[in-house]
Amino acid sequence: MRAFIRQVGGDAVQERALLAAMPPRRLYHTSHWLEAGVERVRRVAECTVMEAIDLVERLQRWAHRAGRLPQLDAAIQVANLEMMRRREGAEPRAVELPGPTRPGDLSPLQVSGVVAQWEAWSYGIGLSDGDESELEGLSRVCAALTLILHLAFTDGLPARLERLDPEAFARSLDAKEREDPDAPPGFTANTLRWSCDFYRRLAERQILRPPVALPIAEELGVLSMVYSGSANAA
Repeated sequence: MRAFIRQVGGDAVQERALLAAMPPRRLYHTSHWLEAGVERVRRVAECTVMEAIDLVERLQRWAHRAGRLPQLDAAIQVANLEMMRRREGAEPRAVELPGPTRPGDLSPLQVSGVVAQWEAWSYGIGLSDGDESELEGLSRVCAALTLILHLAFTDGLPARLERLDPEAFARSLDAKEREDPDAPPGFTANTLRWSCDFYRRLAERQILRPPVALPIAEELGVLSMVYSGSANAA
């Protein structure tokens, strides 16, 4: 910890704040402690929430470069901290995920895929009704993963869901369905339908503002019917 503080030009107060934030015996690993840890940093350092998030993120990136935090743990923590920023009202941004620094590390493309999966499952669990079937829940997660991967490669991570272009998304799905002999029948229409439901739930839970989420949901629903009709006509 002192090595990090020296490198970033921090002080004893920041060192105490970070030590107070960390869970015992697992100083850098897992993201479960992040929210409570950021709050402890804010209280001890007497700084704003945004300043606390920035300090914790710098620590995670330093720990990864120093070989003290595995690449995937660092990537998910960096993405999680960005989601915390957004909940505090910050303008959504795409972040640079930790790249490979040693043998065995994943490529940037592979890291993006893992973070997209984490994000999709987080949304899928958070938007569950509790009374839906296992198949319905899994279908929602799969649709979320497909659209988050689309956004990951067109706009970055964590996904800025408000920036989805439904028509471009539909075209990419249709191209995949045409090119992939293993794509299930109705892949494009069904993914668009589940994506429509996904955005409606984002609006209901106030995860995405309804004036932003609902027009996207409506357009996805219309496109789902269009592609469903095209599939039936074929």
